Amino acid sequence: MVSTGKSVYMYQKIICVSGSISNWEDKLSKRTNGVRYNFWKHWNKPVVFFGMYRPKDYLKFILHRGKKTLIWCGSDILGVGLMFRILEKIQATHICENNLERAVLTLMLGKEVKVQPLFFNDPYKYPVSFKPSRKPHVYLFAHSGHGAEIQAGLDVLHRIAPRVPDVSFHVYGLETPTAALVGAVAGNVAYHGIVSESQLDEEIKNYQCHLRLHEFDGFSEGTGKSILMGQWPITRIPFPNIDSFRTEEELIGLLEELKNKTKPNPYRDYWYKKLLWFLD
Repeated sequence: MVSTGKSVYMYQKIICVSGSISNWEDKLSKRTNGVRYNFWKHWNKPVVFFGMYRPKDYLKFILHRGKKTLIWCGSDILGVGLMFRILEKIQATHICENNLERAVLTLMLGKEVKVQPLFFNDPYKYPVSFKPSRKPHVYLFAHSGHGAEIQAGLDVLHRIAPRVPDVSFHVYGLETPTAALVGAVAGNVAYHGIVSESQLDEEIKNYQCHLRLHEFDGFSEGTGKSILMGQWPITRIPFPNIDSFRTEEELIGLLEELKNKTKPNPYRDYWYKKLLWFLD
């Protein structure tokens, strides 16, 4: 192990990050004490591949001759298509972040898939900061293009927001939603656009919940930050010791219950230990 004095990282790893998630590469390098993949230097070395989004990702993965670990990020699973016929023949360790993903991958690949939620930031950076509120603040993330607003559940958000008027919703990543999608924006929904991570972290530490409405997803960084700060995140996809919902009525019930949360989430330490280790 490699100690930073605050957290513990694994031995140095060689990582190959899809260009579709290149914005995460610096964080992944820090979390894994990692070296960027170079085929000519590392063609027969153990390599961790993050994300299968582009033809180039598949080509690198197929051509690599060393031990392979493949981290599935979420939406890349839905884009596999007929490539699964090739992937199922390749010897590799497959890792995903929840049981829904594992069920789909197991069906496609016909082999064992490990579930391990991953947090790309340093968990130590997110101490407990939860403050109770009778008028809770909830944050979520969305971006535009190719149905991304629907994937993020903005249609759901704008249906349920008027029914929980004491809850304020903060959407990051968009200046405003598509008018044709949601019509008039409810008075308790605010759009903050794209902000720096430092600004985001400063603002959300005073909130009570991260809301993740995606129907198919990995483990969101927002959910990780929320639970580490002692908040009460809500997700559509079930995770251990995190509130989840199946129907909009269940979601409304969980949102209404936030005002009654007077103490930090007791499962914060469970998730701190779970997210501290990266690719054990």
